[in-house]
Amino acid sequence: MKITENQTGMSFENNCVLEIRNYLMLDQKGFGDALGMQQSGVSIIEQGKTKLTPKTRSRICNTFFIDPLFFEEGSGADMFLEGKERDAWTVADRFRKQKSSSTPRGRAETSKSEGAEIQAIVLERLENEIALKDELLKSKDDIIVVLKEQLNQMNSNYENLYREFSELKKFVNQNIVDKLDEINDHVVSGRTGDPNAINPARNSG
Repeated sequence: MKITENQTGMSFENNCVLEIRNYLMLDQKGFGDALGMQQSGVSIIEQGKTKLTPKTRSRICNTFFIDPLFFEEGSGADMFLEGKERDAWTVADRFRKQKSSSTPRGRAETSKSEGAEIQAIVLERLENEIALKDELLKSKDDIIVVLKEQLNQMNSNYENLYREFSELKKFVNQNIVDKLDEINDHVVSGRTGDPNAINPARNSG
């Protein structure tokens, strides 16, 4: 996929870095520490002020078990290598934001900020899961509608076949009766030698 820029000037790859960090619930410092980078380095990448180098991209993939295709397809590909998401979370847990202030007020503000950031990320993930659930439910309803239509069509076809079979049965039975009458006429004629003796019931009619 060709790398494009969004309205803020951030390239597709730069946006992927931000998405990975947010998904793992890391701040820029923790993310940078895990990669051996300064927080400022992470910041300028996420802001699109510098291009993501192949070396940094490779470091991100190796550190957090990211599928390289994610940087090409974004949400169109899995973020993590198969079966490696738990390992990525284990790494991220070691670099989760620490309380930077030694004062009680500073620790309280830091904790409050952390809680708000984590809450926002969790809410976003829940909204995405709800949207996916609604989409799956809609797909299920669409499938049910299609199946009902197919069932109605099958019932209609069955009724048509049954009607045709009944008409065919009636036609065959009538032909059998006519054939038996014809055979009977020949038998009577052969015995008497008198054509008037053929099917006297019909002649009298």
